[in-house]
Amino acid sequence: MNLLTQYWPWWLGALALSFVAVGYFYSLGIPCGVSGVFGRVAGWREELEARSTEMSMARNAAQVQEQMMAEALAALQELPEEERKQVEAEMRAAQAQEAASAPAATTVVRPHPAAHLAFLASIAVGGLLAALSSGQWGLLTDMGATYSSFFGSGPSAWLILFVGGMCVGVGTQMAGGCTLGHGITGNSSLQIGSFTATAAFFATAVVASFIFKALL
Repeated sequence: MNLLTQYWPWWLGALALSFVAVGYFYSLGIPCGVSGVFGRVAGWREELEARSTEMSMARNAAQVQEQMMAEALAALQELPEEERKQVEAEMRAAQAQEAASAPAATTVVRPHPAAHLAFLASIAVGGLLAALSSGQWGLLTDMGATYSSFFGSGPSAWLILFVGGMCVGVGTQMAGGCTLGHGITGNSSLQIGSFTATAAFFATAVVASFIFKALL
């Protein structure tokens, strides 16, 4: 089979998609999801502000702990000197023991929005390269014969596409992720919420397919 001119078998496509999802997670430290990435690019200003805050917290984590200790010790000033020294020694010892036994604290800092933009651009470039290498490149002004057979053509078909896209965006926001984020990344990490969301995705798709078949 020539992989450049035919569809990949299901198992090869699954391996490639898994490689992308796992590689994305280990590269950026966050789950992979196209809709979520698009949202982060659209709200890049808010992402930059949140990223700056997280970086500041990561740098000042030790200072915050020392400040909290200082405030706690300041509250002991009314105690007798001997008792205050004993309590302070106990607090210091507890702090040292906790720091020694606990794993190294890490603060996750979200990636720069440019990383998400690069991911979206890579999807478009990958599709372009696949089309060019398979000899199937062509400029289309519609969604194809299958879409037209269901929804027609012209402005009404584009309006339906727009409304459908808005519904997908709202649903993604409500579910906290898209089919890729929940169906691939979330399910592979055994998250109960992702199992529930994926079941809802597929159940809705089945019901919608029967409704369209009956109406059209």
